[in-house]
Amino acid sequence: MSENMPRHAVVRTDAGGAFPPSGRGVRGGLSGRVHVSLMRSVRGEMRKLLSLRSTWIMLLLDFLALPAGGLILAFMMKLTNGTDMPAGQAPGLSASAYWSAIGSLYQVSAIIVAILGVMSVTADYTSSSIDSTLTANPHRGMVLAGKGVCVALVTWVASQLSVLVSWACVQAVLSSEQNGPLEASMSRLPWVIILGTPAMLTLFAVMAVGIGALCRSTLGGVLVVFAVVMFIPTFLDIISGFQRYFSWVAPLSRVFPMSLIASFLDANPPLPEQDMAFDPQWWQCGLLMVAWTAAFYIIGHIVMKVTDIK
Repeated sequence: MSENMPRHAVVRTDAGGAFPPSGRGVRGGLSGRVHVSLMRSVRGEMRKLLSLRSTWIMLLLDFLALPAGGLILAFMMKLTNGTDMPAGQAPGLSASAYWSAIGSLYQVSAIIVAILGVMSVTADYTSSSIDSTLTANPHRGMVLAGKGVCVALVTWVASQLSVLVSWACVQAVLSSEQNGPLEASMSRLPWVIILGTPAMLTLFAVMAVGIGALCRSTLGGVLVVFAVVMFIPTFLDIISGFQRYFSWVAPLSRVFPMSLIASFLDANPPLPEQDMAFDPQWWQCGLLMVAWTAAFYIIGHIVMKVTDIK
C-alpha cells in the first residue's frame, strides 16, 4: 500500500464491508471505522447464497412441489368427477376445490424453504466463514438483515413461479371439466391462492432465518422448525383429547404456523361464533403469521448480537 494514500481511504470488499489501509496513525493496521451499507451487505449475501449448491436444490424442490401436488390432485378430481353425483344431475367440479388444488402441497414447500432459511445462516457457522463475514461487516444485525432479505427474495420468486406453473398444470388437466361457480363469500380465494401462497412461504422462510440465528446449527435449527410445525401442535392435539382436564389446550394448536397458513389459504368467510374458543379468521391468521416471523427473527437477532461467534 502506498504511503501517499490518504489516511482515511478505505478498500471496499465484495461482502459489503470495507477495510482501511494500514498506514500511519492506524493502530494494528485497522481503523475503528468500517464503512458498510445494507445494500452492499445484501449484494454480498446474495452472491454467497446463490453460490451454494444446496440453495439451488432447495429452490428447485420448492418450485416443483406445488405443480406436482396440483397435478396429482387435479387427476384425482378428474377421475372422481361425477361418481358421487345423484342420478340425473350433471357432474361438475367445485370452484373452491379447483383453486385449492393449485396450492395443495404448501406444507412440503414450507418445510423446504424453512430448511433453506436455516441453512442460509448456519452454513457460515459450520464452515467457519462467519469469521470473514463479520470481519468484512462487523454489524451483526446488518449481516442477518442481508441474509433475511436474500432468502425472502429467492423464496418469493421461486414460490410465485411455482404457483403460476401449478395453476397452468391444474387448468390443463381440468380444462375439459365443467366447473361450478365460485361462491360470493369465496370471491377472494383466487387472489389468496395466487398471491398469498408465496407470501406465506416467504414469511415462513424468514422465520427460519431467525431460527438459524438462534440455533447456529443446521441440525438444531431444522429440529426447532419441525417442533414448531409438527411436534408441538401434535402434542397439543393429543392432550386436548382429555376434555376433562385439558380442553383449554385445543385453541393453542390453531395459532401455530402451519395451521395459520392452512386457515389463511382457505380464505373462509367469518362464521357465527359456536363457542368461546379462539378461532382466527383467514386475515387474522395472516397477521399472526407475521407475528411468528417477527418474534423468531427478533430473538435470533438478539442471540446473534450478544453471543460469541464460536
